[in-house]
Amino acid sequence: MKRSGQTVRQLFAIPVLLGIAGCMPTTSQYSGAMNEKRNEVHLARMIHEIRYEASGDVLDPIETAALNAFIERNQIGFGDQVAIDTGSFDPTGARQSAIEEHLRLMGIRTALHAPVTHVAPSAASAVLIVDRYVVTSPDCQNWTQDSRANQANAESETFGCANITNLGLMVANPRDLIEGRSEGRSREDRAVSASEAKSNK
Repeated sequence: MKRSGQTVRQLFAIPVLLGIAGCMPTTSQYSGAMNEKRNEVHLARMIHEIRYEASGDVLDPIETAALNAFIERNQIGFGDQVAIDTGSFDPTGARQSAIEEHLRLMGIRTALHAPVTHVAPSAASAVLIVDRYVVTSPDCQNWTQDSRANQANAESETFGCANITNLGLMVANPRDLIEGRSEGRSREDRAVSASEAKSNK
């Protein structure tokens, strides 16, 4: 009977120890990368409606001034993706060409295809669509850390946060943080082309 009592106590102790072990933290539960600080990139879309006479294709002075004010107010330029939507109301492409030429003189290039938006062009209007990527830097001021044991000497969650923030502030086009640009021609190619052109003179 004595051995039987010891066995019962041992069997009872097993689930108790398992329960206590389940409540104890493990070193693998904490990692400095759990809440790693990152730059967040968001897409902001701006829309400007350009009005025409029902059968007109030329920008009148009033609409030209309104378009210029929209561009200046929003500082549209490098990094912005600009598109023009004239729908099916511009069969000859005259409206689109006029707007593109006006933007070209302002140093603004337009995309080949316009995205679908909630503002549709009409017989008396065209739509200018500007997509801009914006960076939101992480919060580097929170230095609190998990109270669990850090026996693996993991880095804090704010490690490198200042570098990440600086990158977000320095990048010329925030879209580059999402995807890189196409390679295009390298500087070496241009240097060789210039040298060859000079030699052939």
